[in-house]
Amino acid sequence: MALVLLGKLRELTAVDVHQALTAMARRYSSAAVAMGHNALTRAIRHAEARDLVGRNVAVLVDTPKGQAGRPSKEPRPRAGVRTVGSSRGHQDVRIHRPVSRDRHPH
Repeated sequence: MALVLLGKLRELTAVDVHQALTAMARRYSSAAVAMGHNALTRAIRHAEARDLVGRNVAVLVDTPKGQAGRPSKEPRPRAGVRTVGSSRGHQDVRIHRPVSRDRHPH
């Protein structure tokens, strides 16, 4: 079976890749299409490194935009801020979690 797939991989053209990614973009999110394109590009790169294909036709094709994906789960900018004491009639105190850009504190 691997030899059959390898023969088909040798025959793969940039037009084939473009058509497949365009079909994928009709049903899947842009992120999913990009992941598929990336996986195909890497697979062909491995075959190219082993002289199993002449060139990587996947790199010749731009990734098409897919469907809108789900909303991000990334926290909103104000998600780390909360008010303390407002329920007890005290002055609002805002607590911010410091974001360290260094992995190694000084």
